[in-house]
Amino acid sequence: MIVFLAGLPRSGSTLLSALFNQNPLIHSEGNSGLCQLMWDTHVSCAVNAKEQLTATGRTSVEGRLLRELPAAYYADVTRPVIVDKCRTWPLPGNMRLVREHITPTPKVIVLTRPVQEVVDSFIRLRRTAGWEGDIESDLWVNPEPLVRAVEATGWALTGDPTTFHHVTYDHLTSDPADALTGVYEFMGWEPCQHTFMNIVHPHPEDDTVHGLPLHTIRPTISRRIHAVA
Repeated sequence: MIVFLAGLPRSGSTLLSALFNQNPLIHSEGNSGLCQLMWDTHVSCAVNAKEQLTATGRTSVEGRLLRELPAAYYADVTRPVIVDKCRTWPLPGNMRLVREHITPTPKVIVLTRPVQEVVDSFIRLRRTAGWEGDIESDLWVNPEPLVRAVEATGWALTGDPTTFHHVTYDHLTSDPADALTGVYEFMGWEPCQHTFMNIVHPHPEDDTVHGLPLHTIRPTISRRIHAVA
């Protein structure tokens, strides 16, 4: 079973992923490449290789490839429930691929936080890391990842409540037990005892790829106020 985790950056998705892994039935990693791989495969079959596939009568290969991608991506995972994290899952094109090739009844958990707090968090993180120059302006040099995350979250906020379950950063950090209870009820999962002390993510991301410690979690849950002067 694959569940989808989306939402804004700096909204608690790494923390929630770490908590999910405390359940012996759930496997949850960092940002996944599965969504991008599925979209790229779709584009390759529908556009780039369309002529060849049509000429050879192999247009049906797209469906086979897309159906096989999730199993190939998680071939080494033994836990029965996989939580796949990608901020753009809720975009209509991605959800269409999910419904056609993974499950007709997807469940998406969406993390939300005021956008200004997200931006303030990025600014503080960059300052702590020693970035120089106009840090706030630099965030908008390449705004596409944040803009696409906001767009995807917007689609989720107006989507079917049986498909999308929203968790706010405030709720997760102020009352994680209640936030998790809401997720478990939405998913129809049996309750699991979670701990909110000495939290460790068993599948940490290599943040040297990003140049910032974007996915570091504190061992004890607390809410940081990221007001930036």
